[in-house]
Parts: sequence; structure tokens; C-alpha cells
Amino acid sequence: MKRASTVLVIAGLVAAPACDRERTKRYEALGKELHSPVAYLCRVRDDRKEGGGCNGECQTRAAAIRGYETDQAAKKLVGIAPFADPGTEARLAKVRELAAMVEAAVAGVCQKKADPSAPPTPEVTTCAEAARRAPIFELLDAVSDLGDDAKKRAGVALPVPRDEWCVVKR
Repeated sequence: MKRASTVLVIAGLVAAPACDRERTKRYEALGKELHSPVAYLCRVRDDRKEGGGCNGECQTRAAAIRGYETDQAAKKLVGIAPFADPGTEARLAKVRELAAMVEAAVAGVCQKKADPSAPPTPEVTTCAEAARRAPIFELLDAVSDLGDDAKKRAGVALPVPRDEWCVVKR
């Protein structure tokens, strides 16, 4: 009996690292899928830090650019496949849900990136209005939460729309 239990313990010790490697590979693959959309989100995250100096037309152009960039990210995020880990999948489902909401709000009206130096056109103004109603910052938070969770669960750093990734990795 003792020999059988020893064999089971040894088998478990050999299988555990293999499972960890597979789990790590799945998270790394998710990170590759997130790279491009998070690069778009990095371009809009700085709007939270707005310290003034951007008024009137500047705010309209900024909102329109935010709508366009976030729509580009959302188009990619909605297509990410389900994830095997239930906790990670719950967070990823939230990302997909918010991305779909952003896309529904801005997809038809934010088709072209606004010129940051030109006066806002009627199309830019329409895009800006749609972007202001879209859950853009909620999407940024959800992607960051997904990254934080992956780090805790698997020790894998996923792309996130924060300085530690945006400044270094873009």
C-alpha cells in the first residue's frame, strides 16, 4: 500500500509542472491576442489624466479620437475566444460585453480618426457625442482587471492599458 501511494505522489509531482506549463501557455496566448487591442487602448487612457488646457473644440476632437481608437480595440476584443479558467473567463466575458457596448455605440459613426489640428466636422462631433456615451473607461478598467487577475492566477503579465505596459511595450 505504501508503495502505491508513493507512486501516486511522484506521478502528481511530475504532472503538476506540466499542467502549470499548459496554463501558462494559455495565458501567454491570451496576451498575444490582447496586444493589438491594448495598444489602441493605450492611446486613449491618458484622457483620464487631462489636467486642463483642452477646451471646446479640443475636447470634441479628443472624444472623437477616443471613440475611434476604442472602436478599433473593441472590434478585436469581442472576438477573443472563451478561456478555460472559469475565473479568467468571467473577467474576459466582461471585457467582451463592454467591447460590444462600445462597438454598438460608436461603430457606425467613428469610422475615421479625427484630425487633431483641424476644426471638428459634423462627423467628428457626432463621433465625439457617441464616444461620450460609450463605456470606454469601464472597458479600460475591465481589461486592467483581467490583467491583474492573470498575474495572480498564473504569474503571467498580460498587456494592460496602464503605464507599466503602454509606455514600455507599445
